[in-house]
Amino acid sequence: MVKKTGTDTKCRKRLYLSWLIFILFVIAYAEQPGYTQDYPHNENNSVMCSDCHISEPPDRTTSASGDELCGKCHMGSNPKATINKPHSSLDTSGTYGTWSVGCITCHDPHAQQQVNTYGSSSYLYSAASTSVVSGTDYSTITRAGAAWTAHQWQGILVIGNTNSTSPVFYKISDNTADTLTVVGPLTDTAAGDTFAIVYGALIRHTINYTKTNVTPQVDISSPTKLFRIAGEDSFTNGTPTNDVPPTPTKGICVVCHTKTKWHKNDGTGAEHYPGSDCVSCHRHDEGFKSPDPASVNSVNDLNSGTGNISVQVFNVSPNWTAQDSLKARNAANATYDPATKVCSGIYCHSNGTEAGVASASTPAWGSTFAETGGDPCAKCHANSPTGTPAHAGHVVGIHYDNIFTGTIGIVQAGAAAQSAHGDPTTSTTINCNVCHYNTVQKARNKNNPACASCHNGDDVSTALTRGDLDKRYHVAGGSPVVSFAPSPILSSAQLRDNITTVAELNNSWSRANGYKRANSRDSSRRTPSYASGSCSSIDCHNGNTVSWSAGSLSCKACHTALPL
Repeated sequence: MVKKTGTDTKCRKRLYLSWLIFILFVIAYAEQPGYTQDYPHNENNSVMCSDCHISEPPDRTTSASGDELCGKCHMGSNPKATINKPHSSLDTSGTYGTWSVGCITCHDPHAQQQVNTYGSSSYLYSAASTSVVSGTDYSTITRAGAAWTAHQWQGILVIGNTNSTSPVFYKISDNTADTLTVVGPLTDTAAGDTFAIVYGALIRHTINYTKTNVTPQVDISSPTKLFRIAGEDSFTNGTPTNDVPPTPTKGICVVCHTKTKWHKNDGTGAEHYPGSDCVSCHRHDEGFKSPDPASVNSVNDLNSGTGNISVQVFNVSPNWTAQDSLKARNAANATYDPATKVCSGIYCHSNGTEAGVASASTPAWGSTFAETGGDPCAKCHANSPTGTPAHAGHVVGIHYDNIFTGTIGIVQAGAAAQSAHGDPTTSTTINCNVCHYNTVQKARNKNNPACASCHNGDDVSTALTRGDLDKRYHVAGGSPVVSFAPSPILSSAQLRDNITTVAELNNSWSRANGYKRANSRDSSRRTPSYASGSCSSIDCHNGNTVSWSAGSLSCKACHTALPL
């Protein structure tokens, strides 16, 4: 029998103490809300703790600062997430000295503080779901009778179950009148659970900021609410909290603005485009700088009618050359009629083809498209540009006349969701937004002549309006601005039973819910790219290269063999 020594006893005590400390650390970590990860920084979005922290569970960050860590994914030549620049004098103006507001000043990288702090008052919509379907790539939450506008909630977040002890936030890919399509599987949500739609964006409930570029330094910190893009609790407007006594909050854009012309920190300064989304002009990917108006080199006095137009626009794109200028694209005989104040032969008001430029005329100088009424797209190039046959071939969907009903057979022509080209949750309508996403992100366009034959009775909200266009990407000196929508293309044509046996299909498409079943669909695997007039990784063509000017295509343009 070996006698225990005092040293052995001390070692055992140290071991027990170490285990006790470890257990207490795990308990403390599990109960610490600061270490939970909400969308988009969660594992369902392939963001792991170890991407920013030395270990999991995290004990501390890497040697990089918080803003540097944000830049790993949100900036650089090959970003892994949405490009977002911090707000600083580097990207805006040095008029008031050198200053910078870092990412983590406004954003909590872990949690949706706005929702956690203000609860149900931050909800844009909340109700009990009537059905829930969890899938691999996409899932759905349905609220019968919700009467939402189609695409109303696209791109923001939904809490699947507000009564969960650890609510999970999901990104809304799209919505119909009563159904939300969200990205990924639903891990905590069942039919009957109360869900809530929220703005998200990981905004802090208090912006702590001190102006260090003035003497003496000034602390202009303030609680803030950001529940929506306009009105109360938006970028420029705050409301009191429910504290006793209530604490006034400020719009997140107003907290730091002490010298701006609009929406100042002290409440002075006029309203600037009230009811508008600030970031539609002051874009996050440009550091929230003011949009620069195109500078004009020379314009003949239009009101005096002194002859031909001579307009040169600069600074719209840093990659333009002299040959790309709008002036070079105008017709050689571009003119201005002083009596009607109408320009003719102007590239900007054409469909982009030589014939279109020659026949294009503008509204009268001094008038606006809003005053003249009607379809804004048709003011220049007719709705859904008619300049090439390829445009006409991209305005409905993939095999739109072979869409499965979900029960038996294919759908028939009509304007209802389950007819014509199918349900948007299973069949993507290829509209302007699919290939020109930076220019227009709205998926509905009832005035498109290819759509109007069936959809002429649609609600006015489905029409493409001026507010849906980002004009900075609308004209680029004759070069088409192609930027593909981030969401995958969906099709429920499903011409083959098992796509995994066909290499060209398996490389391009993945299938959810099986073959020819209700809610079954094929999803494109890759995000296309465009450069120098050519598209690549186009899953719609099964990866095959198809010339834009090819005209009518046969089946073999995309399929190496006919479907079996």
